[in-house]
Amino acid sequence: MNDKNNNIKIFTVSIDNYIYKGEYFVISFTDITELKEKSNLLEYQATHDSLTGLSNRQKFHDIFGKEIRRDKRYEHPLSLILFDLDYFKKFNDDFGHDVGDVVLKTVSKITLEAVREHDTVVRWGGEEFIVLLPETDIEGAQMVAEKIRKNIEDCTHEKIPRSFTASFGLTSLIKGDDEDSFIKRADEALYEAKNSGKNTVRTNI
Repeated sequence: MNDKNNNIKIFTVSIDNYIYKGEYFVISFTDITELKEKSNLLEYQATHDSLTGLSNRQKFHDIFGKEIRRDKRYEHPLSLILFDLDYFKKFNDDFGHDVGDVVLKTVSKITLEAVREHDTVVRWGGEEFIVLLPETDIEGAQMVAEKIRKNIEDCTHEKIPRSFTASFGLTSLIKGDDEDSFIKRADEALYEAKNSGKNTVRTNI
């Protein structure tokens, strides 16, 4: 329902009947717009990273469970990219955490611009990120990872005094996978990327 200023309002509706010299119905409306907005805000805060606005681990677990069941049922490919920023601790030490926060928000924006609407981008922790790619095989995931890697490498920002890079590990869902085994393979690929000179993409399937 909209008010006179065309703002959307949310109401609960109660209907009570009374019998007194006939039957009457009393309909009452309670405006719960503010309560609903607060509830939505709390839900958002519980499932999103406060700095970047990306989904957090809790949101990832919810989405991943649904995706893994759906993709196994319909035999659709499901891929995952795990990446983190190279030498980020040194970056923070050199320029401070405020600049480091700008880097994290910039990387989040770059990543969101490189994926589709139904892909999920997660701040996994610190400078580490996950991208969950439904209906995407390993070749498709490689293309996405390379796009993100290159855009990070080429990024310039007036508040970021030095260029920065990221390393990527990726994998695709295989029979028998659960969340732990799925992420572990991507983590192993990321470890290989880190030990291969960084700023690179490695796969593990």
